[in-house]
Amino acid sequence: MKYRATGLNYRDIAAHLNVALSTVHADAKMVMEEAQTETRETAAQMIVLESERLDSAQFAIWQKAMKGDLKAIDRLLKISHARCLLLGLYKVPPREDPPPASGGIDPALCSPDELNLLLEIMQRQKETRSDEKPR
Repeated sequence: MKYRATGLNYRDIAAHLNVALSTVHADAKMVMEEAQTETRETAAQMIVLESERLDSAQFAIWQKAMKGDLKAIDRLLKISHARCLLLGLYKVPPREDPPPASGGIDPALCSPDELNLLLEIMQRQKETRSDEKPR
């Protein structure tokens, strides 16, 4: 591939190395396939790494979100959104940027899983409030 980088075509490379043109084609194809495999493996490794980072971030705020902390809930939904984008879980790509943190949660932009999580958190919050009322 260093000869290709200098501007030589396959015919010139074959002549320079004194080998058949088919040999140069086969070798170049093999090198390009190896590069594609390495690129796919690197991409897969990055997806795993980013997924683990999202898991860590989710774990760090989970308890606060389950206790009804609205900022933590908002962050949890943003983490879920990032995970869906990373893993290609949306059928139709959502808008590119999630809603701003100060603007609250827009249900129209939430996936069904995000809405279910939000409802679960709200139900727990309601149950916690009703348990705290004096009888």
